Amino acid sequence: MTKRRPLTDIAYDILSKRRKPLAFKEMWEEIIEMAPLTEEESVSLVGRFYSDMSLDTRFTQLSENRWDLKKRYKFADTFVEVSDDQDDDEDEDEERFDEEEDQEIVRDEEEDEY
Repeated sequence: MTKRRPLTDIAYDILSKRRKPLAFKEMWEEIIEMAPLTEEESVSLVGRFYSDMSLDTRFTQLSENRWDLKKRYKFADTFVEVSDDQDDDEDEDEERFDEEEDQEIVRDEEEDEY
């Protein structure tokens, strides 16, 4: 059994030679030819490959599902702040919890009065 080269390495070579962003679909079609992959393999591997690209620090996803090499961009061009959004959601959840807790305390006090 021969060991197949990682698909992300093939994608890296494609983007290095192109020197410009490439739509995911176009890149996948080139990978199918270069790997080569059968139609069955192509269908079963496309989702995993997309995930691998997302997690591989060599790549960056741009608008309209285009991909490029991260080293071609400044940090500010590719960095997406996510923690601020998550913090806001957590704050809203805490406020909602505090309100519900306050309502329970008021109900308990009302029941004690009777």
